[in-house]
Amino acid sequence: MRGSVSAGARLEAPLLFLATGCLFTRLQYHTRISRTSLSVIILETCQAIYDVLKDDYMKYNSSL
Repeated sequence: MRGSVSAGARLEAPLLFLATGCLFTRLQYHTRISRTSLSVIILETCQAIYDVLKDDYMKYNSSL
């Protein structure tokens, strides 16, 4: 059984995915994280980034 995924790897995988658009199979090779774990980690990290930045960078036009 493998250990838990480190915080650094949990940040590295989503940033690599967002920066390069790599397929999960390639991310698996680079990070040594399973496809299932990658999908959860990427979703959670992107959601956290959005939640923190949405008020500053996602402005809506109030005149609509």
